[in-house]
Amino acid sequence: MKDKLEKVTDITQLKPGDKIISIGVTSEILEFLCIHPHNNNYSLFLNSNLDGTKKFYNDKLRNGNYYKYSDKWEVLAMKETINWYKEQVNFMEKLLHKREEKCAHDKPEK
Repeated sequence: MKDKLEKVTDITQLKPGDKIISIGVTSEILEFLCIHPHNNNYSLFLNSNLDGTKKFYNDKLRNGNYYKYSDKWEVLAMKETINWYKEQVNFMEKLLHKREEKCAHDKPEK
């Protein structure tokens, strides 16, 4: 097993049947079917959690947290999700610290 999930940044990295997982607030597993037959900017996916899936804009891959996925990589996907949440908590803690400092300086003197 690989030590790290393969990041997907372009639709050409996928072939029909490949699965990707988005890492973030909501993690979803999508199975790539094909590039939309009438518009190359979109692709068709099956969502493992839903009966259907909304239109998937291919450029989302460039800026998103999408990784190739298979059942054997589930542990790695979970670890990536945990790391994503840790980054979010770290960001919020820094923001909170800055706000607390600002509030401490802005308190009116009695």
